[in-house]
Amino acid sequence: MKYSIWLIVVMFVLLAQPAYSVDLDKDGIPDDQDPSLFDYDNDGMTDEWENAHGTRWDVNDARLDHDNDGISNLQEYRKYVLEGPSITDRLKGISLETETILLISLAIGIAFVITGIALHLHKKRKESKPAEQPRPAIQRPVASRPPGRETKPEAAPPESTPIKPITPK
Repeated sequence: MKYSIWLIVVMFVLLAQPAYSVDLDKDGIPDDQDPSLFDYDNDGMTDEWENAHGTRWDVNDARLDHDNDGISNLQEYRKYVLEGPSITDRLKGISLETETILLISLAIGIAFVITGIALHLHKKRKESKPAEQPRPAIQRPVASRPPGRETKPEAAPPESTPIKPITPK
């Protein structure tokens, strides 16, 4: 049981780690949230972020609203840096193969959890019931006759006397 719990913990930790948390410059800020990375057009948004979100990396487009949601590109970038990517931003880069692998990994993890719980409950139930010992078979002695002897007819049982009922006085 100890191994299945550790396996569950390891699977959870691996699945909980976001795939985007790479820190190449080792400054403690993930590269997708690091404002000090290269910014060719000096608009306050990194070129990597601009490429990922469909804005131009070579034109200062900080005041524009590329997705027409009422929030400027720079405001969206700052929100992204401060709060991290939204779940929809995280899922945009996931290909079908990656999504399939994640779903299969999740299904395997759930199967391990269910199997571990079932085995644990089965073991508890087995320990709580005493094992039934099989009863030994009763062997009756078989009368054997020596070869060559004839069998005698059995005598009729003696007549029994009827039992008289006891009457109270």
